[in-house]
Amino acid sequence: LVSMVSGTRQEWFSPQSPLHRQVLSMTRYALILIKVTVLLLIELVAFPTGCGWWLDFCSLQLTGATRADRLEYMRHNFFTSQFLHWAVGVAFMV
Repeated sequence: LVSMVSGTRQEWFSPQSPLHRQVLSMTRYALILIKVTVLLLIELVAFPTGCGWWLDFCSLQLTGATRADRLEYMRHNFFTSQFLHWAVGVAFMV
């Protein structure tokens, strides 16, 4: 703290200073946390939902429905539709 007040900027934020090391360490931890969060969201939310939608569109002939029917259902019941597609995608992946 004394060097911050009395010294130049280079002295208290040099690569050898404890403050610089602490900032770099905190930045690394923050980036790791962001990376893990994004990968978990992709693996647990986006990919199963995409698989569910893909299975739904591939099985339209089996159920006698059309794309317009599915999109209309999604428009009126968005969260239910997303949850059902996510659940079907998770079951498919298991």
